[in-house]
Amino acid sequence: MQETFFRNTEEGRGICQRHAKIRETCLVDSLASLGIAREDIHRIARAQCAVPGLCDQPEPEPEPEPEPEPEPEPEIVPEPEPEPQPEPEPTPQPEVTEPEPQVDATESDTSTEQVSENTAETAETAEEESLSQQVELTAGQSSDVDRYLTELSRHLGRYYEYPRRARRLGQEGAPVVVFEFSRDGTLVNHSLHASSSHALLDDAALDMLKDAEPLPEVPDSMKGQTFTYTLPINFNLR
Repeated sequence: MQETFFRNTEEGRGICQRHAKIRETCLVDSLASLGIAREDIHRIARAQCAVPGLCDQPEPEPEPEPEPEPEPEPEIVPEPEPEPQPEPEPTPQPEVTEPEPQVDATESDTSTEQVSENTAETAETAEEESLSQQVELTAGQSSDVDRYLTELSRHLGRYYEYPRRARRLGQEGAPVVVFEFSRDGTLVNHSLHASSSHALLDDAALDMLKDAEPLPEVPDSMKGQTFTYTLPINFNLR
């Protein structure tokens, strides 16, 4: 046991070698003294060397233990997904038909009367607005308007006068006047709409309107409260 222990280190191996030589010398001398032949001594020595631990023979290295094979990892099997449950079909709800409201015959008659009254009031209001609005007169609007404009022209013609100085200067032209008047013929406003390029003729046209007031009254067949009329007045020497 000691030889085996010593043989594992450098120092131990040296001690084992020296011990082996001493033991061999002592063994050879002991056997030789017994009268054993040299050949037998060598054979005995070889037999002793074959015995482990008696000679400086290297002890065979132990075989490495086999590494344990790794245990196989358990295979993870995924859990099956649950099958979707079918949604329950909705139960059809019965349709509810709301009853139509019953109209009372008395209320219907009252509503009809109110509509008639409102229509009459609307017509009266429209007529009043028509009487209060300003109407621009032009020839060809209606036969009533044409008859009134003819009468108006005759009335203005009575106050038409060609300025003497304008005659001597040979001035001619057609100033355009615009005037507003009420139903009773009162002149509300008048002005020069377009000049004749001669002040004598322009002033004569405006003076004619002032001298012709009041104008002819407007007949009841013509709607409106005030009226405007644009009139050219010709001053021609020929």
